[in-house]
Amino acid sequence: MSRKFFFMHKRDWIFYGHLHRHLVTLFHFKQTGRVMVYLNRRLLLEEVLPTPQSSHTYQFFIDDELCELELIYAPQTGFGYDFRSPNYSTSRYGRWQRWKDRLENLKIVGVLALMALILLPVVYYFWRQNRAEKDFKVGMMTEGTVMGLEPTFEKNELATGIATYTFSSDTKSYVGKQMLVYDGKTKKFSTPDGLPIRGGERFMVLFQPSNPDHNRMDFRRPTADQMKAYQTDVRAACVRHFSGLESSQAMMYCDCLSRFLVEQYGTEAIVRLHQSATPKTNHSQYNADTFEAWLTEQKSFVAPCEELKN
Repeated sequence: MSRKFFFMHKRDWIFYGHLHRHLVTLFHFKQTGRVMVYLNRRLLLEEVLPTPQSSHTYQFFIDDELCELELIYAPQTGFGYDFRSPNYSTSRYGRWQRWKDRLENLKIVGVLALMALILLPVVYYFWRQNRAEKDFKVGMMTEGTVMGLEPTFEKNELATGIATYTFSSDTKSYVGKQMLVYDGKTKKFSTPDGLPIRGGERFMVLFQPSNPDHNRMDFRRPTADQMKAYQTDVRAACVRHFSGLESSQAMMYCDCLSRFLVEQYGTEAIVRLHQSATPKTNHSQYNADTFEAWLTEQKSFVAPCEELKN
């Protein structure tokens, strides 16, 4: 007695409906063309293909959403199976889903547009800054003079101010403006490093040769003459730092430190010496504490000056 064996294909899909999660199972008997579809292990439909070797699409609703299960036949590869649930169908839920997604898309577009409005000025600012830096890298330097000082706004302590300066290029004079530090409490202007600016100080100005109106005063680069002019302020601050020494002894010691340190470190030494009596609360980077720590590191270098303290 002969027996017939039928080859059966089985496929499972998980469908996340808007009410529950569902298991969709397909049984397909290739020889007979019989198709059985189960929903959560309960028979949903049973049919026989018109021709065993043919494609067919079945449609049914799950949670009021139209779903499709397609049998795809290709002579070379045989059967393939695809289960899909259109996001938008003619059902009530499908129409509601369509409008819901449209609203979500509008929200996303609105958020993106708002972010663009916020970020565009910031991106443009940094682009301009980056472009300016590139232009300055191929620029030229000359000496400039601070002509005017004006606070932009005042607070009890730290605020900002604007310095107006002039410089010359090819016998023509130019005027520029640069932001600097303004202490609203003491009514004094200073560089970012804390060096005082009263008007008339000279610093290096970086400018673009093809367009000198594109310029910037570098308050961290005083001219050679300005460095000498700061020596008086440096000496007074240093003497205040070493107030434990007799006045004349402190002046000789500070003059010695200034000679050695400025020769070695240039502007940095001027800044550190000038801020040597500044409390930490007034300047976090350059103050009496950081000066003392820095001077300890230079102990061997300024050893000749130490004899003046004894």
